[in-house]
Amino acid sequence: MGAVDTTYTFTATDTITSTKMNNIIDQTTITTDAIIGTTLEVASGKLKVRAQGITSNELATNAVTATNITNGSVTPAKLSSGGPSWSGTGAGGVFGVPQTGLEFGTGHTQDFNCFIDLHTAATPTDFETRIVRDGGANGNFRVLNNGTGNIQLTSAGGVVMNNAGGVTFGTANMPTPSGSAPIYGTRAWANFNGQANSDLSGTYTRTASTTVTITATAHGLIVGNRVFLDFTVGTGTAPFDGVYEVATVTDANTFTVVSSVTTTSTGSVALRRKTIRGSGNISCVSAAMASPVVPPTSNQALDSGYFILNFSTAMPNVNFAVSGVVNELGQLTSSSGNKALSGFAFNEKCAYISTLSFGSTNVNCLHNNVTVIG
Repeated sequence: MGAVDTTYTFTATDTITSTKMNNIIDQTTITTDAIIGTTLEVASGKLKVRAQGITSNELATNAVTATNITNGSVTPAKLSSGGPSWSGTGAGGVFGVPQTGLEFGTGHTQDFNCFIDLHTAATPTDFETRIVRDGGANGNFRVLNNGTGNIQLTSAGGVVMNNAGGVTFGTANMPTPSGSAPIYGTRAWANFNGQANSDLSGTYTRTASTTVTITATAHGLIVGNRVFLDFTVGTGTAPFDGVYEVATVTDANTFTVVSSVTTTSTGSVALRRKTIRGSGNISCVSAAMASPVVPPTSNQALDSGYFILNFSTAMPNVNFAVSGVVNELGQLTSSSGNKALSGFAFNEKCAYISTLSFGSTNVNCLHNNVTVIG
């Protein structure tokens, strides 16, 4: 069979007419003998492009341009082996590459900064987080995190920092230690004046219950702290003066303690405190007395040389160590020089300390330096 089928066969005696010729033209169909290769096929006597029949052999170089590709029609399966893959779109999308390395800025012949920006906000700025390597062989490596979130490094095996130059916090450098013995940091510290007072004044109410509500601006206390309260009655019968444990903290200006009696009363109160020159994680140094009963069942009086360190943030447990040195008058003499300081953990929120002379007499010292480690 030929490449076409005219659907009419002339005999030796046929007369060629215009009608017969027109019919041949109108009724002629293509046969499969007209097909060479796999690009085309015959369907109902007509030629058409076979499904997946066009390959790179049929395309001219650079024949397909970006304008000829429908937006969003390229999928990972259409890319070469080893190409990137992706799934989903927007915030739920994931982009992955099978290669184990990713390089930025290769091929340049001058110094320049290289960075990666992360965008995570519904209303993004220039970046939410930027990872930067400054230009040059000795450029800084920087992580810039906008907003108030932390930069956290978490590892079950710990975080190792190898740096001969130490680590700088703000503008202060912590040198790299030698050896492999572990380093334990100070959890709290204070330098306070045991001879000077920084009392905090407030008001109190107690309404037919043991709960005493105290209002004192910026008290700085947390539940479990212990404070010496000196009450002045306004109405009713005042709670007993002495050491109380903070039961609840309503806000920065209000807290409660539990008293030993239930009488209704209102009035003023003074939180007896010592003057802090400098401290870390210690909200206040409360004046105290020897062997306080908490809550007091009678009025208690302050004793020299007894104090309570109240932590701003609680210790992880009560097994911390308290150490320090004191000096009574700021003089290095045999009669008024260094005294002894002792202390112990009462709970995770506070520690008791006492300062005494070498004759075992408790004294209020001018210089008290205390460190809590744990």
